Amino acid sequence: MYKYLKIGTLAEIIGSFEKKFSCHVCFHDYEGKIRGHNASLPGMHINPFCDLVKKNRKNNELCKDWESKKIRSKLTVSREPILKICHMGVLEAAFPLFSGSRVSATMFVGPFLYGKIPSREMKSIIRQDPVSPVSKEAAELRRNLHVLDSDEFQDLLNLGGLLARHIEYEIISSRMDLAETDPVKRIQYF
Repeated sequence: MYKYLKIGTLAEIIGSFEKKFSCHVCFHDYEGKIRGHNASLPGMHINPFCDLVKKNRKNNELCKDWESKKIRSKLTVSREPILKICHMGVLEAAFPLFSGSRVSATMFVGPFLYGKIPSREMKSIIRQDPVSPVSKEAAELRRNLHVLDSDEFQDLLNLGGLLARHIEYEIISSRMDLAETDPVKRIQYF
């Protein structure tokens, strides 16, 4: 008889991931499957840098519009993560979480400063035009963000992809049916 290895709760796994990469993980849950399963998982980019940036209404709108119009549409093409540099000059990875053939949610990992990322990877990063001046406080918080080097960058993509597939399996695909057909159970975007 096989014994199953218990690897910890999803929150513990995410906490370990965040600790390893000095980052934050959050989910944009388009169908209510993640939040319906575990309401404690963050649904917004909750970290000191993004919190400060989003206090400005214009910046908040830039963040939401770019994610909903540009990033989300690109995620439907493949299961590959998207790397993006936002209008405030920080790097974030977006991992699509599929339910069947649909993107059911996105797992965002970051923010980071980008250091010595391989040039072939830098070419594929989606960049948002920098339109906002950075306040002194935001500049200080940005300077304190973790800088990804090339080894960490590859680990982030590999481990982030494994985490995304685990979440798909555990929550979205096999164990959850919350928002499959019932529009009342859908959670509004943002």
